[in-house]
Amino acid sequence: MSEKNRITINGNCFDFSPGETILQVARRNNIDIPTLCYLKGATPTGACRMCVVEIDGARSLMTACTVPASNNMIVQTESESVVKSRKLTLELLLSSGNHNCAIRNSDKGDWTDFQLQVHNYDGTGELCPVWGDCQLQDLAYRYQVTGSRFPKAKTSSQLEDVNPFIVRDFSRCILCGRCVQACNDIQVNQAIQFG
Repeated sequence: MSEKNRITINGNCFDFSPGETILQVARRNNIDIPTLCYLKGATPTGACRMCVVEIDGARSLMTACTVPASNNMIVQTESESVVKSRKLTLELLLSSGNHNCAIRNSDKGDWTDFQLQVHNYDGTGELCPVWGDCQLQDLAYRYQVTGSRFPKAKTSSQLEDVNPFIVRDFSRCILCGRCVQACNDIQVNQAIQFG
């Protein structure tokens, strides 16, 4: 009888099948590892670096979406170094464009004041169309990241709407690549690409 493949995540042992990534094993066992670039059915890239985990014996943090689980691997998903890395990644992403959703300097005030401050922050008075339903915003709240540590990158308000089926607001793009993956790996129509 063959020995089972076992991985330890946050102190708990789980079986896995050969070829499964750490992220797949974790999600199957209700362990939340945050992602921004991961898209089920597409080739994982690890581009966003949000799914980094600490693996015993590894010299650096590794992306859970790209690293295959291996027998007797020991993984920590929320260690101090993992959380520090995720916070830094979020701060950089929030400074990279028109992300007014996570300006949390007004946490001490009431929620209405906070919403008004965010609403007027970018000068247009417009909130992001996915306000309240955004993974970047959710992760900023989860890790208590304000987005104010680094200066905001200058972004143009370039909106690409030449295709009636796809509208892209590049001022809010975090270069996660999910839109490209959806077109190239899932729909296989090569409609959009980076560059």
